[in-house]
Amino acid sequence: MFTDYVLLLFSTTPRRAKGLFNVLRGRRTVSTLFAGLTAGYLDLLDSCHEVPLEDFMAATAALTENGQLTSTGHGMLGN
Repeated sequence: MFTDYVLLLFSTTPRRAKGLFNVLRGRRTVSTLFAGLTAGYLDLLDSCHEVPLEDFMAATAALTENGQLTSTGHGMLGN
């Protein structure tokens, strides 16, 4: 179920997984806010505190193994 939610965060434009995670966690740094702005996810800022980074990265790894996400560079993922 969580992996389905993570899949919805990524589009055809490659994005950094850590940037989207920081948006969900509510980090208010310039790079995080810019990542949220360019992805159109500022409304999700600070919406998911309970998920640790390890679970988020495990979900992205599972989606990459299943072929639902593709890695285009170091830390960049897209569908």
